[in-house]
Amino acid sequence: MCPLGTRALIAWAGAVVVGVDVASTFLPGSHWDTPAMIGFAASMALTLPAARDARRARRDCAWATSTSMPVVGSGPMAVLVRDGLRLAYEIEGRGAPLLLPLCNFRWTEAVVERLADSFTVVMASPRGFADSDRLPSGATYLIDDVVGDLIAVLRHAGHERAAVLGYSFVAGLAAWMARTRSEVTAAVIGGFPVLGDYRVTLRDVQRQHVQLISDPVAAAQIAPRFDPWAAFGLYQALGALKPDALVDEARCPLYVFWGARDEEVGMVMPSEELSAGLAAREVAHQVVDGLDHEGLNSRVEIALDDAITWLATTSRASS
Repeated sequence: MCPLGTRALIAWAGAVVVGVDVASTFLPGSHWDTPAMIGFAASMALTLPAARDARRARRDCAWATSTSMPVVGSGPMAVLVRDGLRLAYEIEGRGAPLLLPLCNFRWTEAVVERLADSFTVVMASPRGFADSDRLPSGATYLIDDVVGDLIAVLRHAGHERAAVLGYSFVAGLAAWMARTRSEVTAAVIGGFPVLGDYRVTLRDVQRQHVQLISDPVAAAQIAPRFDPWAAFGLYQALGALKPDALVDEARCPLYVFWGARDEEVGMVMPSEELSAGLAAREVAHQVVDGLDHEGLNSRVEIALDDAITWLATTSRASS
């Protein structure tokens, strides 16, 4: 007699199928054979209920927005159409251009106002995020298209080049842009493990993604903020990089900050090791004492003064 009830067994089998599909999609050309994929999927299926409960109890993760930040889309935004998709954006402030992507959360008024005192802040949402259009179900979000959306909005706003700032997922996007786009003059990266093996973060997000797409209620709650497949495209691209590439291959100066207790950073390497690695590469950085990932996420403005000073100095040095 199977210990699982009929409905539970069917649900478990369905999760295995989803997991196999996800594993084969996420890791094309990898060394995973079919038994390995099934093993991964089965383990995900067995842990889904407990993992789902843990996820709901957790205040912050790669997919979640800070509980202290209002949901994206709370105010009117302008629109640029690219590739037939409506891309939402807004502009605040005056000064040198600063690209501030709006993806899985909306920046607080305190952050925007502080930045707008010194910069022309271009807040833009690429395809799949916030108030911008989603792709049809089954379509693939390419990281080059997501980044291209942000650059298109920047140019539409009259700027050929700009600095970029991000926290958590958005910081990963900013770091990717600093590595790949000549339009980025400097990047401020908060709460993201820029050094180390990016596959560690990919595997963590992979598990979260399987859980999310297997949970219709959670997926429906996330949908107004972003399409999970759009977010996963970045982590897929990062997972294909060699370790440390976001820093070692950056095409512009970087400024990195994180909380000393940041669990997302600590999952990849200890805070002290990250600081030492950046110092050895002469990368400016700041460690905020006493705060974890969510704690700093809800108080990003406390790290902005040093970042703004760094941006001003970097801009003068490059002009």
